[in-house]
Amino acid sequence: MKNYLLRFSVFILFLSLMGVSFSQVKTSDGVKISLHVKDLEIKKILILIESKVDFKFVYSSELIQSSKKISIDANDQSLSEVLKQILNPLQLKYEIAGKSIIISRNELQKTSDFKNGKDSVKASIAAMPAG
Repeated sequence: MKNYLLRFSVFILFLSLMGVSFSQVKTSDGVKISLHVKDLEIKKILILIESKVDFKFVYSSELIQSSKKISIDANDQSLSEVLKQILNPLQLKYEIAGKSIIISRNELQKTSDFKNGKDSVKASIAAMPAG
């Protein structure tokens, strides 16, 4: 009987721990945001979004042009939709890891840069003769 209670207790503990880990998984679809800005730098918009949600942005300063300004008018939209409106025109994408939103270059843009010769290191390596 004691063995049964011990196993049952361990099982309940395991289930409760799994519930905690599942509840920590976050998505941007469930988060609603209203944002109304006109001609504001993208970096400042990201700071404004951070102040409204429980996520922090992670990105290279080279990806986000500091002088680039945009306007956005979002009323109770999902964070996912707002981020798409901001990032898609810049050929950037995002992914969520815990409480971080990681912004990176869209893979299609990387391929396009390579084809246009903008990525000199990759272009040089690709042009090297096999030997």
